[in-house]
Amino acid sequence: MTSETVRVRFNLKSDDSDTVSKCEELMAIFGLNAEDLFVQWETFVMNSSVADDPLQLSVANLGRLQEHLQKKLVKSQQKTPLSAVKRPMLRTPNMNLIPSTPSSKKHRPNGPRSADTSMTSITSSPLASSPAKDVTSGEIIETLNGHLELKPGSSTKPKLLANFNPQKYKFRTMNQKLLEAADYLDEQIDSMAKILLEHYKFDSDEFGNPNIQSQSEILTVGRVVPDSPLTASDADLNSSSLFLETSRLGGIGQRVKLDVSSLENYSFFPGQIVCLRGQNLTGEFFKATQIYAIPFLGSPVSSSEELQSYEYGNDYLKVLVTAGPYTPQKELDYSHLAQFVERVNTEVRPDTLVMFGPFVDVNHVQIADGSARFDGLDKQPATLDDIFNMVVAPILRKLECLVILVPSTRDATTKHAAYPQDSFDRKSLGLGKNFKCFPNPATFQLNEFLVGCSNNDIFKDLKDVVAGSARKESRFDRIANHVIEQRRYYPVFPGGLRQKRSLKEQDESAHISGADLHLSYLGLAEFNTSLPDVLILPSELKSFSKIVQNVLVINPGTFMRQNSAGTYCEVNFKAPVLEELEKAGDDSYLHTVWKRARVDVRLGGLRWLFLVSLKQSCNGLFFLEAFWRSLREVFADDGLAKERDGLHEKNTNNNKWKNQVPIGLDGRLRNRSNNISAVVHQSDGRRRNSSNKNKNLEESSPWVDIFCSLWHWGSGEFQQLEVIGLGLDKLDYQRDDRTQRRDRTKQSKESELNHQLPELVVNRELW
Repeated sequence: MTSETVRVRFNLKSDDSDTVSKCEELMAIFGLNAEDLFVQWETFVMNSSVADDPLQLSVANLGRLQEHLQKKLVKSQQKTPLSAVKRPMLRTPNMNLIPSTPSSKKHRPNGPRSADTSMTSITSSPLASSPAKDVTSGEIIETLNGHLELKPGSSTKPKLLANFNPQKYKFRTMNQKLLEAADYLDEQIDSMAKILLEHYKFDSDEFGNPNIQSQSEILTVGRVVPDSPLTASDADLNSSSLFLETSRLGGIGQRVKLDVSSLENYSFFPGQIVCLRGQNLTGEFFKATQIYAIPFLGSPVSSSEELQSYEYGNDYLKVLVTAGPYTPQKELDYSHLAQFVERVNTEVRPDTLVMFGPFVDVNHVQIADGSARFDGLDKQPATLDDIFNMVVAPILRKLECLVILVPSTRDATTKHAAYPQDSFDRKSLGLGKNFKCFPNPATFQLNEFLVGCSNNDIFKDLKDVVAGSARKESRFDRIANHVIEQRRYYPVFPGGLRQKRSLKEQDESAHISGADLHLSYLGLAEFNTSLPDVLILPSELKSFSKIVQNVLVINPGTFMRQNSAGTYCEVNFKAPVLEELEKAGDDSYLHTVWKRARVDVRLGGLRWLFLVSLKQSCNGLFFLEAFWRSLREVFADDGLAKERDGLHEKNTNNNKWKNQVPIGLDGRLRNRSNNISAVVHQSDGRRRNSSNKNKNLEESSPWVDIFCSLWHWGSGEFQQLEVIGLGLDKLDYQRDDRTQRRDRTKQSKESELNHQLPELVVNRELW
């Protein structure tokens, strides 16, 4: 039965026995069922695939998935803080021997400083979080339409026009009436049936009730649903569990089992409105023989006079797009957002900044347990609104460009906790007139082009059943196409849930949040009379930009991913030129924004600086072990997963670092360049030759600071982690004979080492 379940869920053929066996092996190892394994596989494919070349299901790729799951499991178990254990001091430190760490101008956050003052501030107490300029933030990691140039933004203020009625979003949440919700669900089906009838010129007599037994083929329009109303709302469908739900007008609101075995290509998901041709021969199921695509809305057009008014010379309209959360997962620290705002004002200088929530995440651990504290405030915030007004708003008020704010259902400072969602109250939040607060979702016009945006994670929540050629498409492409075809920003019903899942059986799933749909008002989440030129759909999944049905689809990703760097998007729109546009009528032109917009997905920017302070001097071997354990604890939730030897490329030839010795992720000292050769000891006590030219490093550099270049794997990209160790006693580079090495190895056993490790103070802040 397990094999058959795997075959159905992964759509495998009978001759794929090796793949089925590998799937069963993974299910046994990690305690997963077929549905959970499929979700893990889909997530792995999305985060690992190269653009337009998704991973194929094979034994080799399932092996890669196994390694990925094992690393996640190991990471979740590394929770015991070893560096916090008090240990006896080996000897009293001699503060006169503590060296200063050389610092290049690029890396110096507060200008020149002496060795004495720098060490006094570092060793006396942990440093407050005051990050300096992040030189790696803003790095381009993906580009769409890269042939377009990067130019400064327009000197002309952009024109903004809202295409929605804000009064319609002032409804009362948590006041949903069952009859109103049922009426809207019926209206979705009936209105789509009228559209299909007009588009395909069907005869109205062809439409029938799919629940009634009949020998003749009929047409029917309905909603794809799970096989039982009691099915969990976050359950995944498969081809054997599809049912079709009719409206009260088209089938008395009943459901019938759907047989899709005769369809070669399809992609179905819960909540999808479909038009099918088929028959119900037995009265038990409706056998679909043909599926009709829903016609797309037309693209927006403008007159020549309107377009000429937006010809802003050779300048581009520059728009930045970011999405929350804006703080690390375990620390309510907005210093990263403050850095970004400073960069926006001084370097990027966009015309418009579109910011999606959450700004104060109600699911943040420090919000949940009430432990949030903010340095530099005379009085701590008493309410969640105070956190925004006293901490977030002062940062945002520094923005000099036009700013559009779109809330999230996870925002603690909004009165609406359901989707669709009313906008922020600009005045109560203390924001200036350059801030425009829009609802979620919203459609607005920026200069000549139409922008649609929705802050509900459709890419994470929509889980479809796929067969045929649709499997070869990127999942992001499929979902974006569904959104455009269904004419709704969030076509999934019921909405997705956010759950914490653990591989350990004793850990129960805990509901956190979800789509939180207000069914009676979901009409506000539908497209207007035309498709948007730009569709912005933030998601926790990997950021991207794609062109789907001539619509520019953008997912900026999240500004912060747990404690690692996130992403944001920079979009440069070339001014419209009539000669380059496609005519749609006598005096109307298509905007063709997808041809003249360059999208750069940029690194949101976290570059960590670790200041390591010792309570006492110690042997280098013990420092490495203690430091490595501390680092594992600090990044227990971030996932240190890949090792890179030595310094970053741009520092390789920097003479200011020639006396710095890199440390690898395994705790070993590394030889950075030919300037330094040394005999060093690994964390297990064994000697390791860093080169054939062994010299006594003590002769050229009797006091060695530790510059550690690490790489943190997160959200599909590498981010550099730099560590500077200060206050070390001189490391042991003396060559010794075999007996001494053998004795050293014995002393480095875990039981001995735990009693000799020094106590470290590891302070992490942004560089």
